[in-house]
Amino acid sequence: NGTEDLTKLPVLKREVMEKSMPPKGRDLETQAAIGGYVTRSGGSTGVPKYSHFDQEAWRAMLKHAVLAFQACGLERGDRLANFMSAGDLYGSFISFNHVNFELGVTSFAFATAYTPEHFLDVWRQFKINAVQGMPAGLLTLLRRCKELEPSFKIEKLMYAGEPMTAANKKFLVEEIKVKRLSSVIGTTEANQIGFQCEFQSGTALHHLADEYNFIEVADDFGNRLPDGQAGRVLVTTLEKFNYPLLRYEIGDAGILVPGFCSCGRKSRVLEYMGRADDIICIGLMNIKYSDVQKAMEDLSVSQLQIVGSTNQSRDLLRLNIESSEKATPNFKAEIEAKLRSRVMEFASHLDRRIFDMEICLLEPGQIPRNPRSGKVKAIVDERQ
Repeated sequence: NGTEDLTKLPVLKREVMEKSMPPKGRDLETQAAIGGYVTRSGGSTGVPKYSHFDQEAWRAMLKHAVLAFQACGLERGDRLANFMSAGDLYGSFISFNHVNFELGVTSFAFATAYTPEHFLDVWRQFKINAVQGMPAGLLTLLRRCKELEPSFKIEKLMYAGEPMTAANKKFLVEEIKVKRLSSVIGTTEANQIGFQCEFQSGTALHHLADEYNFIEVADDFGNRLPDGQAGRVLVTTLEKFNYPLLRYEIGDAGILVPGFCSCGRKSRVLEYMGRADDIICIGLMNIKYSDVQKAMEDLSVSQLQIVGSTNQSRDLLRLNIESSEKATPNFKAEIEAKLRSRVMEFASHLDRRIFDMEICLLEPGQIPRNPRSGKVKAIVDERQ
């Protein structure tokens, strides 16, 4: 009865979904698709996949997304620069721009045209007070804007597509004077999943869009986990009747937090933990991206990429780190000390030379971005 019946169904894996969705198949089609959009993922976690939203499903998405954007602090009359990624069927810019229009903001559609001089000119002339985009590209732009114009500031910032580091959040609040920092999470296949209210800013906590998508947290075998336990995020679409998704594993990890948020909303709360499979085996150790990122959360780390390589006969762990700090031996030593003390078994494996480590400190923006999504690939294995 109710959502409990969902547990009788198997988990919908990505490969099965792809075979059941045009152009490969039509098993998920319940009626002739009229209008709407066909989008394609950025491919940052594998082969890009297609998603279909007919006109009815797209309108339902907009209705619920407007409420999520309002909870994030955006409102009618804001002058908002949209820096989400666009082109080659990538859907983030298109969907955000449609929601912005329905919300009643004045939208400035930059997409990924990251030209700080041009943006600053528009910012001055139109008094832009809000921006939205993906952290990997957006932070590089805003840092450059601050260098060119010391008085540069933004009141509201909405980000999506990837978590944001503590160092980037500190920069936005202290240097750019952001008063409302909000995250939204979603997927190409199901659109919005979670959003942040004013009480959740700067955390990993998100309200769930319960009336639009139902979220479960399950173990590796698809068994639903109780609140408070970490697992894989499954999504069931509630208002996408054509090409519906039932218990679809989106590849992210999270925890359903018991109780309600202090804002008074009665929607469930998810602690978002990023990609579930961002793990690389170096030597004899399985290293989680989230563990490494968390170990350095109080350091000036803007972007992190973990690379698996080889150094003669041993595995090499290379950390590509974008930071505003100078590439000094002291800073590198501080990074290593955090990893040794905070990542389980890291020190013993390093001391026994089971693998070697190299720390590469880079200027913001120097790690290659995915040309379609603008994201930084979290883990790269050069040994394959």
